[in-house]
Amino acid sequence: MPASTRGQRRDQRTFVKINALLALGWAAADLSQAAGISNADLKNGLGHLSEAEAMATPSLILVTGANAPKPVRVIKRLRSAPINSRGTLSTYCGFDKLAAAAALGFRISIPARPGPPLRPFSPGARTATGVVTLSNSLNCAVAIDPLTISDSLLTQLGIAKSSALSELDRGRLVRGARSKPGRVQIALENGVIAQLPFSTAKEADAAELGKIVSRERVEYPNAMPL
Repeated sequence: MPASTRGQRRDQRTFVKINALLALGWAAADLSQAAGISNADLKNGLGHLSEAEAMATPSLILVTGANAPKPVRVIKRLRSAPINSRGTLSTYCGFDKLAAAAALGFRISIPARPGPPLRPFSPGARTATGVVTLSNSLNCAVAIDPLTISDSLLTQLGIAKSSALSELDRGRLVRGARSKPGRVQIALENGVIAQLPFSTAKEADAAELGKIVSRERVEYPNAMPL
């Protein structure tokens, strides 16, 4: 960590839109303290939203800690910065703010990371991608063993095959976020004891099949889903 940023508190929960449906949040320092950077630059030029602003945005689902997708990262050299302060500013940028960011002198440093890879339920596949839905309409990609789980069990647990996803479903899809689905422990027909995820709307069905090990964790239940 450079001396110019050492000791700065990362106490600003900030969000940017990954797409029209999904926003990623992280803990950031007060970037408006950087030389030549204003709150207006951050909000209008980069699309930064406070936690309250993000939660109040209709149809926007909020996550933190997601491995995929991730927004584009941009960087700007702060030519007017004093020698003892940060000389560059690197941060996330909203998907719909790239032109505005470029007009402020930011350039892309790390391209946006697309949504999680989707492995089909193909014959002989050891792992496939299933999708479960949380109560705030967030879709979570989960690894499924297609050799041990029947189609009827997938239906009972609300696990969708990736091939069935619409463009809308893909826009709400994440992997590795801190929001997570519930899990149920089930004795499968082959004698294997498995802990499987389930869509929140299917919790009652999951409870009839086995023991609920954990219920969903939703970071922002009050975010307004589509």
